[in-house]
Amino acid sequence: SLSRAHASLGNVNEQLSLARRAHDIGKRDFGADHRCVAPDLRCLGNALGAMGNHLEQKKLQEHALEIEEREYGPKHRVLALTLRSLASANGRLGQHERQMEMLLR
Repeated sequence: SLSRAHASLGNVNEQLSLARRAHDIGKRDFGADHRCVAPDLRCLGNALGAMGNHLEQKKLQEHALEIEEREYGPKHRVLALTLRSLASANGRLGQHERQMEMLLR
């Protein structure tokens, strides 16, 4: 996505702006708990994490994971990106046991 491209270039403010915009559009068009919104939540969480807001990153990643588990089941491969992002947020918050749980899933 364009947000991830800005992340790669280190443009975290633009990354956050685009991630928020995508999330707002997805939420408006599909609803806050629709499976199409989960990737937007993950992207927005990663943008907030890049800006140092790891608690909010974790919250959004957990919401994305709840949606994905409900829609695809707890073992589906689509969860891998969210689990990795959630593990990162847990690690940055010093929750290393929880980080390992996410990585081992």
